[in-house]
Amino acid sequence: MERNTEAAIEAMHRFQNATKQLEEQREVARKYLEMVNSKIQEDLMALEEEIVNSRRSLEAFITQENDGKQFKVPGLGSAYLTTRRSLKINMEEFIDAIAPVDSPRIYETKYSETKAKELAKEYLDRGQLLNGVEQIETVSMSVRIQ
Repeated sequence: MERNTEAAIEAMHRFQNATKQLEEQREVARKYLEMVNSKIQEDLMALEEEIVNSRRSLEAFITQENDGKQFKVPGLGSAYLTTRRSLKINMEEFIDAIAPVDSPRIYETKYSETKAKELAKEYLDRGQLLNGVEQIETVSMSVRIQ
């Protein structure tokens, strides 16, 4: 029985040592993974910053040096700007503005922002910016790499 007791005590010591080593290794692994993750994040941030700076440079070149035209580099790709215009409508102000000018169309525009935008665009096409209408211009750049 004494032999079995010694074996059990030995097993407990091995268990204790293995548990301690496992926890130590987990801590080492956690610290290593934090370090690797931190380095990866730094590298990603640097690359993202480089992309932003490159896009700004390209956009400035296209706008200032290339008259806003598409810039192509054979074998590399192309970059171009796109301008999108949209309208923002304040319905109360817009209805008040069209009432004296276009009263038959008030009802169809009063309950439909889509119809109001269509009518506002008609007036803009004729050179009139009515009260309650705001033009929003968004310029974006597309870059295609081959």
